[in-house]
Amino acid sequence: MLGLGLGLDKSNTKVNYHMSIWDTTKTSTGSSNSDQIKLPSINGGSYNCTVYWGDGNSNNITTWNDANLTHTYTSTGIYNISIIGQFSGFQFNNAGDRLKLISIENGGKDFYVGESAGGNFYGCANFLYFNNLNTVGVINMTSFFRACSKLNCYLDINTSSCTNMYTMMYQATLLNQSISHFDIANVANMNLMLTSSGISNSNYSDALIAWNSKSHKNSVTLAASAKYEARAAAARVDFINNHSWTINDGGAA
Repeated sequence: MLGLGLGLDKSNTKVNYHMSIWDTTKTSTGSSNSDQIKLPSINGGSYNCTVYWGDGNSNNITTWNDANLTHTYTSTGIYNISIIGQFSGFQFNNAGDRLKLISIENGGKDFYVGESAGGNFYGCANFLYFNNLNTVGVINMTSFFRACSKLNCYLDINTSSCTNMYTMMYQATLLNQSISHFDIANVANMNLMLTSSGISNSNYSDALIAWNSKSHKNSVTLAASAKYEARAAAARVDFINNHSWTINDGGAA
């Protein structure tokens, strides 16, 4: 079953609400039941919103541990869940209903990922894509897309405040998109960031060249499974010799 149940004029509210698609049947150890969805709030986050569950029901959420973050449906299946109001984001951290999230259709300006949580989508193995995800001010992107083994969409995210990208895309085996646009000016740790990811030699090489031309920190550790192409060799050497980077990758292509 695909439940919509919003009753909203999308043309007027597109930037104001969060909308995501979930499959109740994708259960795993520690998840909610096959007829339920439990939204993974962030401990201590700010919540003042209404959740529309896609079956005609809704609940007001006021705290990160609100009992109404879990909803039981009359039928199992796929539901479109919308959130209007302040919501401090999801943190799955390889637990809970991590297999039930299918996509984020609209991030929404009031849905914040969380400044320092980390592990936000870690383990979401059925997560396919996202749109308009608000990552402004996010400091910690540790394990952000880790083990999102089906994710492969353009990574339209703001990384200008990020200081830690450790294991950010580790084991995201299908994820092969451009990352050259990432702002790494404040990033101090990129270890295992691209290890066991789907990032191609070409996209990895593009990133090395682009990042080398931008503001970046010294003494950063970067790890990737991809190999660098000849055109990226100079940028890689500059990182290592002139900026004290440690780069562990697949070597020369």
